[in-house]
Amino acid sequence: MIDYNSIAQSLLAGMTGNNQVNTQQSKRSVITVAGLSEARGFNLSPGESVVLVDANEDIFYIKECDEIGKATTRSFKYEEVEIEETGGTVSKKEFEKLTGDVKELKTLVKELSNGKHNSEKPTE
Repeated sequence: MIDYNSIAQSLLAGMTGNNQVNTQQSKRSVITVAGLSEARGFNLSPGESVVLVDANEDIFYIKECDEIGKATTRSFKYEEVEIEETGGTVSKKEFEKLTGDVKELKTLVKELSNGKHNSEKPTE
């Protein structure tokens, strides 16, 4: 089972610039809401921040309250992202192109060694 709470904690820490989570200083949690109006109406204490996940849409909200009590709510869409493997491998298409290039070079080298290609420019 996916631990959405820890994912949201990491996300919130990165988006607010606070990469060190100190649970004694700041209270963070994930709460499900029904739309932006409910997210905006969610009460926070000064210095608090929370990730609010929309129950009806693929949207989440980050609500933060600064030290003087001013709250801001930001909305984000989320979707699954396909991560490309970059572990030093090539695709089949890239490999086939490289194979073709090597074959072409081998043929050219053979022709050059057999004198089929003249490297001198033709005289006019």
